[in-house]
Amino acid sequence: MIITDRCLPKNIINNLEFVIGHARINLTDSHSEKIKHMIIQSINIKDGKINELCREIDDKMQLNKGESLNMFYQMIAIREIDVDLRNFSIGPITHSTQLRKHTFSTLEF
Repeated sequence: MIITDRCLPKNIINNLEFVIGHARINLTDSHSEKIKHMIIQSINIKDGKINELCREIDDKMQLNKGESLNMFYQMIAIREIDVDLRNFSIGPITHSTQLRKHTFSTLEF
């Protein structure tokens, strides 16, 4: 069976297009692990839009602007954050409370 964009609802297509460009293979170095841990912690503890939480992480860890937000999308693309793309839109203004039940809190470094 071949799946085309005509087979999928528009919101799934939009979500897939949004995260697919962020899929990278090498996310296992200790620096990336620390960023991922901070993202999971922020989602689970703080209330706010994901872009605001990631901006705080960038500032706290002295990262380049947008680095943790990019990592957040990579984590979705490789399913370290498991999100049902059918139920809500993923984007920089997604609220952390929508993601809490979808995050894995078992990341270790």
